[in-house]
Amino acid sequence: MEFKDIFDIVHANLRSKDVARGGEEMLRLRAHEKLQAFVEAGIATKNGRKYKGVPKMLQEFAKLVAEHNAKVAALKIACKGTTTQLPVTKAKAEKRKAVQAR
Repeated sequence: MEFKDIFDIVHANLRSKDVARGGEEMLRLRAHEKLQAFVEAGIATKNGRKYKGVPKMLQEFAKLVAEHNAKVAALKIACKGTTTQLPVTKAKAEKRKAVQAR
C-alpha cells in the first residue's frame, strides 16, 4: 500500500473513535516516522512509494506488543487504588498546609 492509503485508513479509524481532532499534518508526520521505523527494523519493506509488511517480522512484533500490553495491564492492576504525587505537587500541597496552619 502507499503511505497515503495507509494514512487514510488510520485517520478514518481515529476519527470514528473521536480521537483525531485537528492536527492532521502532525498526525501524518508521526505516522510516516513510525512507518519508516518499521522499515528500518525490518517489519516492513519499501519499494518506491509502496510499503509491504514482512509476515514473519509482523508476527514477532505482534507477540512483543502482546507481551508488553500484558505487563502494562498487570502493573495497572497492581497499582490500582494507589496514588502518587509528583514532587512539585507534593511541595505545593505542603506549602498550602503551612499557609493554612498560620
